[in-house]
Amino acid sequence: MPEALSRVDRFSDGARFWSWGKDELNIVAISCYVAGIPASIPAYRFGNAVTLMIAAGMPIEDIGKPPSNKLASYYGVEHLPLQGHDALDDALSVAYALQHLSRTEKLRPDALDRA
Repeated sequence: MPEALSRVDRFSDGARFWSWGKDELNIVAISCYVAGIPASIPAYRFGNAVTLMIAAGMPIEDIGKPPSNKLASYYGVEHLPLQGHDALDDALSVAYALQHLSRTEKLRPDALDRA
Protein backbone atom coordinates (compact mmCIF):
# COMPACT_ATOMS: atom_id res chain seq x y z
CA MET A 1 0.00 0.00 0.00
CA PRO A 2 2.75 2.55 0.73
CA GLU A 3 4.26 1.94 -2.72
CA ALA A 4 0.86 2.24 -4.42
CA LEU A 5 0.12 5.54 -2.65
CA SER A 6 3.58 6.80 -3.55
CA ARG A 7 3.05 5.97 -7.22
CA VAL A 8 -0.37 7.61 -7.29
CA ASP A 9 1.09 10.68 -5.61
CA ARG A 10 3.93 10.90 -8.17
CA PHE A 11 1.51 10.36 -11.07
CA SER A 12 -0.81 13.12 -9.84
CA ASP A 13 2.08 15.58 -9.56
CA GLY A 14 0.36 17.39 -6.70
CA ALA A 15 -3.05 17.70 -8.39
CA ARG A 16 -6.26 17.15 -6.48
CA PHE A 17 -8.20 13.91 -6.68
CA TRP A 18 -11.93 14.15 -7.41
CA SER A 19 -14.44 11.43 -6.65
CA TRP A 20 -18.19 11.08 -6.50
CA GLY A 21 -18.29 10.77 -2.74
CA LYS A 22 -15.82 10.78 0.11
CA ASP A 23 -13.28 8.25 -1.17
CA GLU A 24 -10.43 9.72 0.85
CA LEU A 25 -12.29 8.56 3.95
CA ASN A 26 -13.94 5.43 2.60
CA ILE A 27 -10.94 4.03 0.76
CA VAL A 28 -7.64 5.74 1.48
CA ALA A 29 -7.93 6.61 5.18
CA ILE A 30 -9.61 3.35 6.21
CA SER A 31 -7.19 1.26 4.14
CA CYS A 32 -4.23 3.05 5.71
CA TYR A 33 -5.71 2.55 9.16
CA VAL A 34 -6.29 -1.17 8.58
CA ALA A 35 -2.75 -1.53 7.18
CA GLY A 36 -1.34 0.36 10.16
CA ILE A 37 0.40 2.99 8.03
CA PRO A 38 0.09 6.77 7.90
CA ALA A 39 -1.84 8.23 4.98
CA SER A 40 0.91 9.70 2.80
CA ILE A 41 -1.45 11.84 0.69
CA PRO A 42 -3.05 14.60 2.76
CA ALA A 43 -6.84 14.70 2.93
CA TYR A 44 -7.00 18.25 1.55
CA ARG A 45 -5.86 16.90 -1.85
CA PHE A 46 -9.10 14.93 -2.17
CA GLY A 47 -12.30 16.58 -3.25
CA ASN A 48 -15.89 15.51 -3.56
CA ALA A 49 -17.06 16.16 -7.13
CA VAL A 50 -20.54 16.83 -5.74
CA THR A 51 -19.34 20.37 -4.97
CA LEU A 52 -18.27 20.79 -8.60
CA MET A 53 -21.57 19.49 -9.94
CA ILE A 54 -23.46 21.93 -7.72
CA ALA A 55 -21.20 24.76 -8.93
CA ALA A 56 -22.03 23.69 -12.51
CA GLY A 57 -25.76 23.88 -11.81
CA MET A 58 -26.79 20.32 -10.92
CA PRO A 59 -30.01 20.57 -8.92
CA ILE A 60 -29.55 19.61 -5.26
CA GLU A 61 -32.39 17.09 -5.55
CA ASP A 62 -30.45 15.25 -8.28
CA ILE A 63 -27.22 14.83 -6.28
CA GLY A 64 -28.04 11.37 -4.95
CA LYS A 65 -29.64 10.06 -8.13
CA PRO A 66 -26.82 9.01 -10.46
CA PRO A 67 -24.14 6.65 -9.14
CA SER A 68 -20.61 7.47 -10.28
CA ASN A 69 -20.73 5.15 -13.30
CA LYS A 70 -23.93 6.89 -14.53
CA LEU A 71 -22.78 10.48 -14.03
CA ALA A 72 -21.63 10.95 -17.64
CA SER A 73 -24.94 9.54 -18.89
CA TYR A 74 -26.81 11.95 -16.59
CA TYR A 75 -25.26 14.77 -18.63
CA GLY A 76 -25.89 13.04 -21.97
CA VAL A 77 -22.22 12.34 -22.64
CA GLU A 78 -21.77 9.53 -25.16
CA HIS A 79 -19.28 6.88 -24.06
CA LEU A 80 -18.61 3.18 -24.11
CA PRO A 81 -20.67 1.14 -21.62
CA LEU A 82 -19.42 1.49 -18.06
CA GLN A 83 -19.79 -0.97 -15.19
CA GLY A 84 -20.84 0.11 -11.73
CA HIS A 85 -18.50 -0.44 -8.80
CA ASP A 86 -15.55 -0.71 -11.15
CA ALA A 87 -12.90 1.81 -10.09
CA LEU A 88 -11.74 2.66 -13.60
CA ASP A 89 -15.24 2.94 -15.07
CA ASP A 90 -16.48 4.98 -12.11
CA ALA A 91 -13.51 7.36 -12.49
CA LEU A 92 -14.01 7.61 -16.25
CA SER A 93 -17.66 8.55 -15.83
CA VAL A 94 -16.81 11.30 -13.33
CA ALA A 95 -14.02 12.53 -15.63
CA TYR A 96 -16.30 12.51 -18.69
CA ALA A 97 -18.92 14.51 -16.81
CA LEU A 98 -16.36 17.06 -15.57
CA GLN A 99 -14.83 17.40 -19.04
CA HIS A 100 -18.27 17.95 -20.54
CA LEU A 101 -19.15 20.59 -17.96
CA SER A 102 -15.82 22.31 -18.57
CA ARG A 103 -16.19 22.27 -22.37
CA THR A 104 -19.72 23.66 -22.16
CA GLU A 105 -18.46 26.29 -19.69
CA LYS A 106 -20.93 25.26 -17.02
CA LEU A 107 -18.01 24.41 -14.76
CA ARG A 108 -15.61 27.31 -14.51
CA PRO A 109 -11.95 26.74 -13.61
CA ASP A 110 -12.24 28.86 -10.45
CA ALA A 111 -14.78 26.32 -9.07
CA LEU A 112 -11.89 23.86 -8.68
CA ASP A 113 -10.12 26.30 -6.38
CA ARG A 114 -13.20 27.02 -4.28
CA ALA A 115 -14.28 23.40 -3.82
